[in-house]
Amino acid sequence: MKYFKLTIYSLLLFGFFSCKKEIPEPIANFNYTIEKKQIIFKNASVNANSFEWDFGDGKGKSTEKEPSYSYKTPGSYNVTLKVLGLGGENEIQKNIDISAIKPKAAFSFIMLINGGIKLVNESLEAESFIWEIEGIGQDTIRSPTLTFPFNGNYKIKLKAVGFGATDEIEQTIAITNSKERPPFVDFAFQDLGQGKYKFTNKSLYSNSYNWDFGDGKGKASSENPEYIFQENGIYKVKLTCTGLGGIKSKDSIVTVTSSFNYYNYVLENKSNYTLIAYNNDKNKPLENFDEVSILPNSKITVRVKSANGIIPMLKASNPDLILEYSTIDNKTYILTAYINLYEVKFTGTCEPITVVTNIGGPKVTLNNIPLPYNIIVKS
Repeated sequence: MKYFKLTIYSLLLFGFFSCKKEIPEPIANFNYTIEKKQIIFKNASVNANSFEWDFGDGKGKSTEKEPSYSYKTPGSYNVTLKVLGLGGENEIQKNIDISAIKPKAAFSFIMLINGGIKLVNESLEAESFIWEIEGIGQDTIRSPTLTFPFNGNYKIKLKAVGFGATDEIEQTIAITNSKERPPFVDFAFQDLGQGKYKFTNKSLYSNSYNWDFGDGKGKASSENPEYIFQENGIYKVKLTCTGLGGIKSKDSIVTVTSSFNYYNYVLENKSNYTLIAYNNDKNKPLENFDEVSILPNSKITVRVKSANGIIPMLKASNPDLILEYSTIDNKTYILTAYINLYEVKFTGTCEPITVVTNIGGPKVTLNNIPLPYNIIVKS
């Protein structure tokens, strides 16, 4: 009997020590499924009773047995699971690739009243939105309500931001339930030389144009006119635009320095005969003037446009009067008349001056003698 008790005790001790040596170590393991940007983990560890997860982005950790986790950005992440049990601890690491999710940008709109419009966001897979609205600016509301102050065509762009990707869409919407926009007036000009200027109209929301070139004569109604200033000077050019939204104007100063200078030829007749001054050069029409009588012992001034000074042609009322003229300094002209071997003198001078032109204006007279409009007469 005593032997039997000792045997049972020995067997128990042997079994105890045998069980202690057979406690297994834990083994870490896990599987996962990806749903968009969220990872759902399935714990496959054995012989473990506590768990430490590190999701590899420097932020996410968990002690749950089977956690789920959402990453902020796509990328490649090393997920580590560390497990602890009676038999010790163990860990495993797996690499998980999280792909970007491209959204689909889309929107429609509903017209309201008084220039109002409701933008209806129909985007898919987007987390945030950026609207760029012509004439208004940016908005980040999902479906904003806008008010446009004027009728017109407006570009509206929607940028849909998803998980690591974006998509954009743009539409041009015609607003017809607001007020008409007043004209915006602007223009530029270019000096083409010799007093000629080209005007480029940059105005908007207009359907008719009226130009005043500021010299008392020049006007135009074309959109992009060209104009020749007859004199150098400073001119206030005014553009008036008319549109459905009203009338607006703008002035701009044009300093003309490229115009031809006018030259006055003062012709004095010291002979006893009437002389005729004229220019019939068809190749220089700006320098042409009609015949002008110079009575005995009188003088006139003819006005021409010439860069180098032409000499007016002369003829006498007496066909026997022979005329010869020459120049000394390109400004002073000497005429010599011969008749019956009798010599008389005629002198004329040319001096460049700056005057206000009256080309296109009324004719002027001296002593009741009608003269061409481009002749300035002095007594």
